[in-house]
Amino acid sequence: MSESLTAQPTASVDMVPPTFSTQHFAQESVFGWSLSQLSPFGTSQVPKLDKLFMHNTSTALNVFLREMTQNSLDAASSNSLGKNSVRIRIKLAKVNRAEFKRAFLNGLEPHLEACERLGFPKEPVSDEATCLIYEDYGTSGLRGPLNPAQSQTSEYKNFSKYFFEHGESHKDDSTSGGRHGVGKITGPLLSSRNMIMAVTRRDCSPNLVAYGQAILFPHYMPDGTRYEPVANYGVRTGEGSEPIVGRQASRLVDRLGFDRSDKNGLSLFIYDVKAEEIDRDVILRELIKHCFVQICEGQLSFDVFDRHLDKNNILSVASEFDETLEYVPLIRLVQTSREDTFNLKTDRLTSSTARGVVSGESFTESELEELSVAFEEGRPIRVKFPVYVCRRDGDGIEKGYGELLIRKHEDKNTCREVYARGRVTVISQKTKGGNYVAVFNTHDKVLSTFLGDAENVSHTAWRESLVRDSYRNPLRTLRVKSVAADVYLLATGAGDGKTIKNALKDFFYTPDAPTNSTVRPSREEKAGETARPQLELVPQPKKFAVSETHDGFVVRCAPADGSRHDLNVTAFYGGFAGKPKYEKWDFEFGEDVSIEVNGPHESVAILSGNEVAVRGVSAGCEIRATGFDGIRDVHVYVKHKQVEEV
Repeated sequence: MSESLTAQPTASVDMVPPTFSTQHFAQESVFGWSLSQLSPFGTSQVPKLDKLFMHNTSTALNVFLREMTQNSLDAASSNSLGKNSVRIRIKLAKVNRAEFKRAFLNGLEPHLEACERLGFPKEPVSDEATCLIYEDYGTSGLRGPLNPAQSQTSEYKNFSKYFFEHGESHKDDSTSGGRHGVGKITGPLLSSRNMIMAVTRRDCSPNLVAYGQAILFPHYMPDGTRYEPVANYGVRTGEGSEPIVGRQASRLVDRLGFDRSDKNGLSLFIYDVKAEEIDRDVILRELIKHCFVQICEGQLSFDVFDRHLDKNNILSVASEFDETLEYVPLIRLVQTSREDTFNLKTDRLTSSTARGVVSGESFTESELEELSVAFEEGRPIRVKFPVYVCRRDGDGIEKGYGELLIRKHEDKNTCREVYARGRVTVISQKTKGGNYVAVFNTHDKVLSTFLGDAENVSHTAWRESLVRDSYRNPLRTLRVKSVAADVYLLATGAGDGKTIKNALKDFFYTPDAPTNSTVRPSREEKAGETARPQLELVPQPKKFAVSETHDGFVVRCAPADGSRHDLNVTAFYGGFAGKPKYEKWDFEFGEDVSIEVNGPHESVAILSGNEVAVRGVSAGCEIRATGFDGIRDVHVYVKHKQVEEV
């Protein structure tokens, strides 16, 4: 089924928010910033947590929205998630820099200037700063004691962990999105001054609490005093800055423009947003890209300026922007009811499912035929399948479940597959080699726990290296990242679950045969009888040779007879046990690994992620592959066929 996608124009709206009044920033002398001093011989550590989140395609804004929405879902109150979505309000505000500094940066500016001498970014010179306000509702807020020492014996540690402990997560829910305790620092990373102001309302005493934090550099002041990088804003005492509570916190709610009333949750004020381009539509597009699965499932809803975004209108909102048109087919797919999908479920344990592969062995012939018909008709297909997990310290194999939604899609420009883990979307990528759209998700405790353990800090990938020591055969379990391709092959008839034996039995060259001197005497010779004539084997020159490079390999072609050949070059990473096999997430020719062909040849074509065909090669042709992981073994095979000359 083909879908024609054209962005619908959005209604014009004044994107310049009102400027805050000067009265909002009347300074309270009791409030201020505090930093911990370092002893002359103390060891400091420069915060580099931003390196964990910022990648080639990342911006400070999309990283913040992804991490904070996941944090809000993790903090969903028990009577919210599953009944009503967590509601998040986002807006921008213009503030006068000079007035804000007088009200809120008094005492911090000398430390900012000291950090600027060390390379900390300088503040822009404009009169106004754009600030972002983020507030969640339907969450528990930051519960627990305000004093970090008291939180050690408390059931709830949210407040203390949020402000006083970076790099450690208190979340013990196996299905939670967070794992590493560093996502909260994406708020300061969005600010040019690396600072936030926060207010939380919770169902424990004190009910309303405010606090501020800035993450700077370790630095020296002009008098030679050394300071730690983290600064906290609150009520100034002899021991630092304590959290602000009661009426003073209520006044801060008004001064910062929060809408927080009597509802529990967390409000953040991010001063001077770094984003070069930020307005209502930019925020809406980022939320659709990173949260459409959770929005469609009813877990999240948003109020961004004057626009509401939830499961009922996300399809129409996504259709307004060119940047989110490719998500429209995915949204339609996720919103399809079970009654309107072709549902396929397997619990059958086969040799394939034990290896993490969804294959034809898992289904009957009639089920596969119905699957093929449904796919060709363009019907949404829902496949629920088992995934086996085995912890090294566990009692045995546990069975988890994943669920895939897939649908035929003819427009190659908008073919995309997305992999989510309940409250967080982890992988979103173009499909390679198949005309389909697909969404994988799991809320299953067993599988979600494993995938959470395999997840990198920025929630953008599942890594075998992170679970290698704690799970047995993690690569097999991580094959869930290829389930969309598996089902697509089944639906199109290309994957019948069978193995093609000896598909790669032709190697680089004919191996040298043993000489007659190494042939053992036959039984007849030993008995004094006439020996059978020996077959004279003459070693043949190598037609193709492979040599290793620091990040790949080179295939050199040297047929001595001047013949031409068609080559299929296939590569695999070596495994820890058994035969090498290709896994889709390891690498892909033309993407992660570059292929360069020089010398006499007719054509080059990438057949799959790990196979390239080079036609009509002759002596002097060189096939060079670069971009492999230099610390892993690469196994390379060449299948060749001589071209018949006409």
